[in-house]
Amino acid sequence: MMKLASGIYAILDTDRLGWTDASMISSHFSELDQYATAAAEGGAIAVQLRCKTLPLGDPVRLQAVLRLTDLGLPVPLLVNDDAELLQHLKAPANVGLHLGQNDADPASWRRRLGDRLAIGLSTHNLAQVVAAQGKSLNYLGFGPIRSTVSKADADAVTGFSGLRAAVHASDLPVVAIGGLELSDIAAISQTGCHAAAVIGAWLGPSGRPYSPAQSAAAMRELVAAWRS
Repeated sequence: MMKLASGIYAILDTDRLGWTDASMISSHFSELDQYATAAAEGGAIAVQLRCKTLPLGDPVRLQAVLRLTDLGLPVPLLVNDDAELLQHLKAPANVGLHLGQNDADPASWRRRLGDRLAIGLSTHNLAQVVAAQGKSLNYLGFGPIRSTVSKADADAVTGFSGLRAAVHASDLPVVAIGGLELSDIAAISQTGCHAAAVIGAWLGPSGRPYSPAQSAAAMRELVAAWRS
């Protein structure tokens, strides 16, 4: 079964890059490859593909995932939300799934996808963390730690105290997420958290995304801060 290393978890968010529909995403496939490669080369422990503006089952999602799996990334590739998509892949061992609270039950997908794929679940409060224990998951996302512009329907901010409580309550590795910047990384690692998920901190600000080379440099800084 895939195991998630400790460190910086890169979310490759097509909305953040300004690619907000299927035609825009498909026209930037080569750049998508470059960003995923930049994350891995910069030291990220995983890459999650997030295309929130595309409906589940959109063929462009499948095409994007197929391209990224063909890259042979040395780190896991997690598909956000679209569990059905994984059934269309001859999934290599380093492809997994990240689910939200309103997605299908993780245990049912574990039965359908088998033990070799990693499955993560977003949680936003302590009750959800406790409820997720024993559900055949590999890790929990927890947050938002800070306010974030990456989701229009973001849950209430948990803060660092909420993160520490989640880490204490969970037998599963916890990945912090939500508005995290370079200056937060050392404090996140000191909570006992397994990893920190970043979007803007490595892709750049909304409306002004970094180039793949700039993103790789930003990732290296984040990784160095975690290791320090």
